[in-house]
Amino acid sequence: MTELHDFHRAYGPGPILKHVTPDPIPLHVVHGAYGIGEVIVRGHQGKQDTHYAHVAITWMQTVPYVLDVTFTDVRNRNRVHWTVGRELLRDGGGSGDLRVSQHRTTTWIELDVPSGHARFEIDRVWLADLIAATERIVPVPFEFDAVDFDMSAMPTKDTDTDAGEGGVWW
Repeated sequence: MTELHDFHRAYGPGPILKHVTPDPIPLHVVHGAYGIGEVIVRGHQGKQDTHYAHVAITWMQTVPYVLDVTFTDVRNRNRVHWTVGRELLRDGGGSGDLRVSQHRTTTWIELDVPSGHARFEIDRVWLADLIAATERIVPVPFEFDAVDFDMSAMPTKDTDTDAGEGGVWW
């Protein structure tokens, strides 16, 4: 065991913070700093390595159906940013690049990209508390009510179909 692993075990999940911008238009933001945890990385060559990352999860009222998840490697400060559906984080599932699975005490967030595979385990109760905080502000049945969809801006088969690194594709 390394010192970083012991640090994670000692401190665990961080606080869940709520912020509201001042009037004239209040905007709610929920942010959870998970702290440092292990990220198991397996390259396509089969080599497995353990990295340590700080994970931050941020939700904004302007896009209530997604949360931004940022992994920051503690050694080199490299960041990987993903936008994940709130429902996916709450219920698990997924396919393609991102999968979320529920286990007894943890939720696994798994990324599978051309450069390899990474898995991060997050405390299931902490994640449920963070998501519940967002749902008290914008309940699931109403999460699309305030969104102004401009369907003319949506890509078609004849336009660009690259969602970009870490992007969400509807």
